[in-house]
Amino acid sequence: MYRAGDGAVSRWRSGRSFGKYLGMVWRQDRILALDGEGTLYLFAANPERFELLDEREVAEASTWRHLALSGDKLFVRELQAVVSLRWARDERASAD
Repeated sequence: MYRAGDGAVSRWRSGRSFGKYLGMVWRQDRILALDGEGTLYLFAANPERFELLDEREVAEASTWRHLALSGDKLFVRELQAVVSLRWARDERASAD
């Protein structure tokens, strides 16, 4: 779903639920999205169709779902910790 001048427009649906809320960051043609259970999803930023490229668990506890990105560093906030990941050029997030 994205916003046009006259309101929201739905381009596609995945057929899969990703929870109530995803925190997202974008780089080039990729989107990283984090759910509240600590699963990080990698999507293609494609307005024509849904493309889930990868998913992995990156936190052992519940997360705040707000991602921070600085260069190739990605930060995920858990209840009592911060996880630092590297968003490599091959687009997969890897643990530091």
